[in-house]
Amino acid sequence: MHPLVQDVRVALRFLLRNRSSTVATVAILGAGISLSATLFAIVKGTLLEPWPYRGYNRLVTVRGTYPTQGRTAFSLWSVPEIDDLRRASDIFEGVIAGDARNANLTYAGRPERVRAAVITPNVFAMLGASAFAGRSLTDADGTAGASPVVIVSYRFWQTRLGADPRAIGQSLRVGDVPYAIVGVMPEAFVFWDCDLWMPLTLNPADGRDERRYFVQAQLRPDVGLDVAASRLRLFAARLGVDHPERTEYAGLGITLNPLVEDVLRDLRPTLYLLLAAVALVLVVATANLANTMLARGMAREGELAIRRAIGGSAGQLARQMLVESAIVGAAGGAVGSAAAAYLLPPILRLIPYGYVPAEARVELDWRVVAAATVCSVGCGLMIGLVPALRAASVDPAALLKQEDIRTGSRRTHRWRDLFVTAQLILAVVIVGVAASAWSNLRDAVRRDPGYHAADVLTARIALPSADAARRTGAGVYARILSRLHDGAGVTDVAVTSAFPIGQLPTTLVSAQATASTQRMASLDAAIMVVSPGFFHLLDLPVVEGRAFADSDGPTMPAVVILSRSLARRLWADQGVLGRRVSISSGSVASETTVATVIGVAADVTPIVGDMRGQAVMFFPVAQRPPIGVAIGIKTKDAARALADISAAVRAVDPTLPVYGVERLSDTQMASLGPKLLAVTLLGLFGAAVLTLSAVGIYAVVGQSVQERGQELRIRLTFGAAPRQLFIAELRRVGWLVFISAGIGGAAAFAALRVLATTFPGFAGAIAIPLAVSTGTLIALALVATAIPAYQACRLDVLNRT
Repeated sequence: MHPLVQDVRVALRFLLRNRSSTVATVAILGAGISLSATLFAIVKGTLLEPWPYRGYNRLVTVRGTYPTQGRTAFSLWSVPEIDDLRRASDIFEGVIAGDARNANLTYAGRPERVRAAVITPNVFAMLGASAFAGRSLTDADGTAGASPVVIVSYRFWQTRLGADPRAIGQSLRVGDVPYAIVGVMPEAFVFWDCDLWMPLTLNPADGRDERRYFVQAQLRPDVGLDVAASRLRLFAARLGVDHPERTEYAGLGITLNPLVEDVLRDLRPTLYLLLAAVALVLVVATANLANTMLARGMAREGELAIRRAIGGSAGQLARQMLVESAIVGAAGGAVGSAAAAYLLPPILRLIPYGYVPAEARVELDWRVVAAATVCSVGCGLMIGLVPALRAASVDPAALLKQEDIRTGSRRTHRWRDLFVTAQLILAVVIVGVAASAWSNLRDAVRRDPGYHAADVLTARIALPSADAARRTGAGVYARILSRLHDGAGVTDVAVTSAFPIGQLPTTLVSAQATASTQRMASLDAAIMVVSPGFFHLLDLPVVEGRAFADSDGPTMPAVVILSRSLARRLWADQGVLGRRVSISSGSVASETTVATVIGVAADVTPIVGDMRGQAVMFFPVAQRPPIGVAIGIKTKDAARALADISAAVRAVDPTLPVYGVERLSDTQMASLGPKLLAVTLLGLFGAAVLTLSAVGIYAVVGQSVQERGQELRIRLTFGAAPRQLFIAELRRVGWLVFISAGIGGAAAFAALRVLATTFPGFAGAIAIPLAVSTGTLIALALVATAIPAYQACRLDVLNRT
């Protein structure tokens, strides 16, 4: 029989004979591996393999910037500028342009809301994507006069079209235009997170100031980001020379942001933090189990001495210990992978929509399971390394002469103390970081945003196009509000372009102080379009001047309400009412709107991010109707409110779908995003570490009491008080606990100071949560020490065996 097979058989017999110890070891290792496998599946699906497209790592988003002003010049490009970028063939292998947004869809007489993109047809060839059924878009589809066609996603084909192969050739109405379905994309293709792709026709007659399209490009394989950036500086300089009349080209810079960074900028730091945390959890588990294996090895020293005495070599004994550890590691990997399959779905539900690529496939595939198995076996070998080295160094002659071969050496006790100290230090770091994150999350949830979201139900509607919004938007929204106001029991109802949940997008604003001073200040501010009932709906006070009224109609002079922080930034403590502000969309050549300030509203503060009040400008919906609005109703009966909204919308325009129904308080919680994911997982890691630390200390102290049983009985026989023995045992381990807590507390404080510069969630209080977590760990460690110490004081002095 092969020696390795013999070692496996012996190891299995030993592990089965010690079932309780083996099960506990496998369970502890499986817990650590389950967290690791779950997180690795998320990292693999989001960071390592996020897109199934050819050359996705060379995809970049192209933006214009003003380096001297430190601001974005424009993210949208005009048709002539897109043609200029396409001619930069020494930089880009391909350039695509388009726009993605939610659109109204009518199919089989049923209105609904879908995510659709109008995009240049070359996107499919550039990404190497072929149609699952039918065909993809061709350049001919993007020429002027071509018949309107559409490509649908696999999920749309499955859910909306019933996977009907006869769907090819049928018609969909997107907005006001009927499109013929010519193809279905594969399941993995959901570029720009869309369900529909329609060809974009670039009109060469468009001017350079008509910037309407986002641009993404694919770098040539031989061109890196640094090289592309240097070439684009020359490209931007040529634009300024070729078009001196375009003032925005003077000093223009062009930035390239990799698509991976654009999409994952919010989730990537959180995943890196969690990877570090789960690695520390594995280290703690490994140190814990190494102590257990070391104690088990000491208990087997008699057996090892006998095997050496009858001819067993040092290498054979060491290999035997490593084989046992590897089997335990493999079993822990299997248990951990099975547990990860149950952990992954609820953890994925914590990641809000939009934080990972729509194409990402987060699953426990064979590569994740293989990585977990390799990790677990590696941990097993590390766990068995010290016992294996000790087994290899056993001196059978010296050991067999000892009266009690179960008594360990001082060197072994030093190893065990080292393992205990290491795991306690790491435990303080992990639990301290988790406690700080939880404390700051609690503060964010308790933060007063300046308005009341309780009992507010929201639903969204959108008109087919911006042109429709300009022509009929004010009347459509007014009629819907009128019908809702007439409903039974409805008191507060309003429409708004957006509720102030997170950081709102900003635009360039200039303020006019006097008739002789045309531009007093320029800054970025958010724009919200609201109906007169908006401020009452959210209990958002207008602290100066007045709120909007029905009389602020489209034929009246433009008016605006400013948030308090914006008013102070523009005019400090001077009078605000009656001042005028001009608003531009951020493009230099865009038209501006001049409005008179009629009121000042209290600040709104996002529950995440910057704690300062947002600079917001409120406009009446009748004067500036957006393409889509959110309807808000204050109600206790959500089902009744939704029925009222649906009925009011159908009565005004049956082609408008109602979508995005949600309570505003739930939207607030969802805005916490990856912070909630990080706190939840860090909490799991902290709980696992606390449990492992308590179990580890209990096992070490219990093993020590067992080894020193004869000594303790003798001391009790000769008059030692049980209380003295109890205090001595506490003191013997207590100094390790307090030293570890001190070192770990200092390391956790330093780690939190570093994390605060990168993660806003750690920028709050540090000292109190760190002190509480450290104190909790010390108390738990002392309790784990006290239990076996108390048992030591109650030893039967007559039992000397």
